[in-house]
Amino acid sequence: MSGVGNRWGCVAIVLGALVVGGCSDSGGEPLPPPPEEPGPYAIARYDTSFTDANGTFASTIVHPETSDGAPFPIVSVAPGTCSVKEWYTWVGEQLASYGYVVITFTPPSPCFGGPFASAEGLVDALDFLVSESERSGSPIAGLADGSRRGIVGHSLGAIAVLIAEAAHPEIGAAVPLAAGGLGETTMSKIVTPTLLLAASDDGIVPANGSVDAYEQMKGAAPKELAVIAGGNHVGFCTLGSICDVVGGLLDNPRTLDEPDRQDQLMRRYTTAWMERFLRGNTAYDAYLVGSEAQADVDGGLLSDLRYDLK
Repeated sequence: MSGVGNRWGCVAIVLGALVVGGCSDSGGEPLPPPPEEPGPYAIARYDTSFTDANGTFASTIVHPETSDGAPFPIVSVAPGTCSVKEWYTWVGEQLASYGYVVITFTPPSPCFGGPFASAEGLVDALDFLVSESERSGSPIAGLADGSRRGIVGHSLGAIAVLIAEAAHPEIGAAVPLAAGGLGETTMSKIVTPTLLLAASDDGIVPANGSVDAYEQMKGAAPKELAVIAGGNHVGFCTLGSICDVVGGLLDNPRTLDEPDRQDQLMRRYTTAWMERFLRGNTAYDAYLVGSEAQADVDGGLLSDLRYDLK
């Protein structure tokens, strides 16, 4: 396992359990609670839909119950091939508890729509959240901050994330789960801070796809690659969902020390990334590239960690 980090003139090289050089965590800021845990907000949800040129996207919006702290950053979530929004409830539940308004959708043609339709859906879903926030009587009236935008996607949805952020520099943070590279010409256009999460035992989209994506990002974007040791492809779906249980028949088995380990890690890194780049909270660097990330490496929870936060 190897990784290279460079942030604010500070360089760390991760080689197994050894750090040569290194960086202090966030200038002595207090360490936030573990971001894999639920946040402080009680959450609510409602089902709705939006329509674009590709058709109608069945959607679920999850949001804080209160307006305290509003307006909140907004995030859209794209599923994988032949997948539905109900298999990715963890993203909305997790981020909404930290004060985000999250929309997860099922594409109009889940098996045949392709990544470009989902990429357009990711962007249009964010615009829909803004319009819902502006609509009188909406459950999220006044809650959405359209200036702070994030996107998340799995598998084909991860490719959609890369396509969307390459074309939309206004997106402030992106987390593709089990992605593949699109080539240097496209990837070098990305300026959005991008966290590539992969799994070492993925039998459908091997982790090398995320490694390729990371290496192809040669532009100005802050970037990170974290590979979950013993994780698999369907482990990026909600734990216990049909995707996780039945989809596992097509995937390699997970070889983790705890059944929910992949779930914990994807929540931890996704939440920390959004907090860092949509809210500017540098205290979360500890979980992304600092002492807590190093503990994940030392503990064998990550098989690869690379970063360049510029």
